[in-house]
Amino acid sequence: MATRANIKIIGFNATAYLYKHHDGYPDGLGNDLKQFITDNGYFSKNYYPFMYKLLKTYPDIQETNSIHGDIKYLYVIDLINKTIECFKCEYEYTNYTKTFNKIEL
Repeated sequence: MATRANIKIIGFNATAYLYKHHDGYPDGLGNDLKQFITDNGYFSKNYYPFMYKLLKTYPDIQETNSIHGDIKYLYVIDLINKTIECFKCEYEYTNYTKTFNKIEL
């Protein structure tokens, strides 16, 4: 089964969403994102250069328009405050709700 994840990139006056269908767990995608930021920095508050270099570096990550309903992890990269956070998505199938619990990255 694939470990699906979204990446939310927050920039000045804009937000972008990316999707990774497999290996979205913190030891996979989480480490890749931390290494990417270490190697490339946060560039600027404008998410376009950051996002497109990320997509070029990791071709298995794709653009999307929102947070998918079946993800296990959500990564939030804030270019303005220069932070990266990871949230584990938990589903409650009885009430059809989901919660995002912050975890260490």
